[in-house]
Amino acid sequence: MKERKARPVENLDVYGVYQLAPLIREAVLADAEGYREGRSETRLESQRILQKVWGETASLPSYLHPSTISRCLKWAGYEALEDELDLKPAPRTFEAEMGMKIGSAAHFSLLRILRKFGVQEQTVLQDESGISGRLDFMLKNPVTKEYQILDLKFTGDWAFRQVRRDGLPDYLRKTKGIYNPRPEDRLQLLIYMWGRRQEGLNVAMGNIVYINRDSGKMKESIVPWDERAEHEMTIFLDKLAEAHETIKRGELPKPTVVSTYICASMCPYRLHCDYGQKFAVGAIKKEKKKRPAGVYRQARAEAQKKRKMMERLGIVQAELPLTDPQGHPGNP
Repeated sequence: MKERKARPVENLDVYGVYQLAPLIREAVLADAEGYREGRSETRLESQRILQKVWGETASLPSYLHPSTISRCLKWAGYEALEDELDLKPAPRTFEAEMGMKIGSAAHFSLLRILRKFGVQEQTVLQDESGISGRLDFMLKNPVTKEYQILDLKFTGDWAFRQVRRDGLPDYLRKTKGIYNPRPEDRLQLLIYMWGRRQEGLNVAMGNIVYINRDSGKMKESIVPWDERAEHEMTIFLDKLAEAHETIKRGELPKPTVVSTYICASMCPYRLHCDYGQKFAVGAIKKEKKKRPAGVYRQARAEAQKKRKMMERLGIVQAELPLTDPQGHPGNP
């Protein structure tokens, strides 16, 4: 049998010196790390200036951000006590950083388009509750004359698929194209709505629009300000007040996370949190607390009142009674 000569193997790295993807990766990660370190340094420098001017007891106001406290109050505690506890949040991967940048760019672009219809990126500041954040967009509905707040969420495929109609209350299920929001997204929107209502604005409705970064498809959730919303905010504000007191003592608040994916991949302090590591793998089961029956009755009554208003405005047809005035059956 004739012996074959070995063919020379091409050096696959000949063009490696021309590759720019590694440069992009390292530049993005370095920029993100620099931003985090710079933010920490700015906070410490501001604290030093305050103490130099007003004495050792002076301190920066302690505000917590709606996007963090709606996910987990313990996460907010880690963030607030990062320097005192000498903790460093886990850096995001390059893919996560790029996903954030793509979402932020699309977010800014869409808000720029919408600005002619309302006001964008308004600050929500509540001193008493220690909340500070920026809502995406607010407009006055031209038909109902009530204010609405819009929160945009740009997501990947997996997160987009998790937004379903399952769990919608019956008075919202009748409306096509409405989805049940993730619990943390609903709470964040409620915080913005509550903050604006505290200022005297008649904010009657909130909207969460999820946009798939890959396909451009949208899903919308509607959150009415009703008895259910008020009940949820009352409970949350009590937990928030307790968390503020705990943080003042230099301790971490109790975890309030509801969605496992937050502990599994989102929280930058997950490596420090024993609770989160167990919750992420399903080792901790949360007991669902039922709302008082009166909350649901009142929410349904308010939904019926909203429908009557839409009937008067000619937006929807009036519901026909089951019997006519003489007691004969009518059309169902």
